Amino acid sequence: MARQDRFSASIAKFGRSILILRDAGNISEQCVLVPNNSASNAFLREYQKNAYFKYDSAIVDGDIFQDLLTLERYLVVICNFVGEDIVKDAQGASVYKCNDQVTLYSLTEAIENPFGKKSYTWASKLVDYALAYSSGYARGDITTPIGELTLDKIVVNFSMRKLAGYVPKAGDRIILLDGTMLQIDGLDPYLYRSSYEIVCSLDQRISSTSSYFSYLLLEDGSNVLLGDGTQILLE
Repeated sequence: MARQDRFSASIAKFGRSILILRDAGNISEQCVLVPNNSASNAFLREYQKNAYFKYDSAIVDGDIFQDLLTLERYLVVICNFVGEDIVKDAQGASVYKCNDQVTLYSLTEAIENPFGKKSYTWASKLVDYALAYSSGYARGDITTPIGELTLDKIVVNFSMRKLAGYVPKAGDRIILLDGTMLQIDGLDPYLYRSSYEIVCSLDQRISSTSSYFSYLLLEDGSNVLLGDGTQILLE
């Protein structure tokens, strides 16, 4: 039996059922997930894994797949063929377990008056699964629970798959599933082929114009911008 066939038989026997999540239709496959037990800290051991797929798998960089046993979702950051010379025995990938869902907004800044007052308008560019974590925890700060965001820099990993060519930039806004607003401080667009690793901080800006908010006219005639019910921003 050729090495390629042995790899495929092993993945079929020991792998778990997954769905590669695609807008055009999900793809059913199998993969073997291997924990990163050699990692230097608890964060990497929990969230970074290696995954192996059959040689003819449809998996590509930037894909997100769901483990049908645990229902966990994984972002594929690097995917390459495994084999010797030109023989493609299998596909191997480095994957991150998603722990959040993000909405990305591109922001346009405007100066409202001669005193430099700024206003911001935004447009939604992406809603997708992602990994978000405190940079301090990734460096090995085991005193911070996994997934708990602090005032330290926050790192967000997400796929390019739904961006339709848009490139995030410093100043754009990311909103986490719990409503936390982040401002993009920087990113390396060449770190991964089809996903981004972005460094953020808590966003303290007030947006005066956005389709995300609705307007309410108070009795005194002033307009108030309402967010998700937990925050009120004055125009």
